[in-house]
Amino acid sequence: MHLTAKFNLAILAAFGVGLLVAVIVLDLVAAKLARHQVLENARTTFKNIQAAFAGYTYREPALNPTNLIDRAQDWEADIIRLFRDEPTRPELVLERDTPIGLTLNLARPISIHDDACLTCHGTPSAAPAALTQTYGTVNGFGWKLNETIGAQIVSVPMAVPLKLARRLYITSLIALVGIFAVVFVVINLLLHHLVIAPVKRVSANRRGSQLGRGARGALCQAWQR
Repeated sequence: MHLTAKFNLAILAAFGVGLLVAVIVLDLVAAKLARHQVLENARTTFKNIQAAFAGYTYREPALNPTNLIDRAQDWEADIIRLFRDEPTRPELVLERDTPIGLTLNLARPISIHDDACLTCHGTPSAAPAALTQTYGTVNGFGWKLNETIGAQIVSVPMAVPLKLARRLYITSLIALVGIFAVVFVVINLLLHHLVIAPVKRVSANRRGSQLGRGARGALCQAWQR
């Protein structure tokens, strides 16, 4: 195989490996950046943005809420039980597939650390009359001190950050391919001028010397005859 072809194959192989590694790394970095951006947004999200931004939600679900609107859904109940099983955990971040796409959820536990809360949520007989008249005497009672009864959960759609991250990923990948192409051309030019051309000149000179010596030897033999 021609020497240039061998070098090109070696360069192409190295380029392929480098490109594969770059694709994996860029994809991971882009996803991480998207997740970080969404998480930062979630930490500053409050109830008032729910009406302004579709898909953003803030809830304080509970396993045994006073208002049934706040009753935890299955996935919210799982989060609350996790906080109960791990009382030292300060927060939980998880991703969920929803009808509007992937969402990032930031949850923090709601625990009872004040005896005053048990006035309304201890027993129905001790609760204010206005509370029992509005919500009844069945739900929202039996809470205990230091018990995790619910969670604050902010849900933020990831569609826009993921789209931006994908665009950044594609742009970076194109730039990387361009850089590899320029390096490939430069290496080939240097290879030709610094290695291939000198080797060819040396080889040509050697062949010329051998032909010259052969011609002189033939001439000497002719004279001897």
